[in-house]
Amino acid sequence: MSARIEVRHSHLFPGLVLESDCTAEEFEIHFGDGGRTRAIVLHDPAGRAALAVDPYVTVAGTRIPARLWPIRTLCAEGGLRLRLGRALPAGPAAPNEDSP
Repeated sequence: MSARIEVRHSHLFPGLVLESDCTAEEFEIHFGDGGRTRAIVLHDPAGRAALAVDPYVTVAGTRIPARLWPIRTLCAEGGLRLRLGRALPAGPAAPNEDSP
């Protein structure tokens, strides 16, 4: 995956603006503490967008679950710029292949 977005913080939060020179809607987020995760912009039939972020662990060891962040502002002219809304509540964990 070549698209990458740098975040100065160790986590995402409502109101955070993510920017990239690339217009790709699938990218890797690199956090200020050295952590990283994969994210993709999703669109529903009504034209709303959300950022689906894979789970990750901060360098301090905090486990952050997968989240879906509504996108309040999305601009893709000459690059990607989006502002996050409040994350939707995390759903039940997906079954693990190793679990019975």
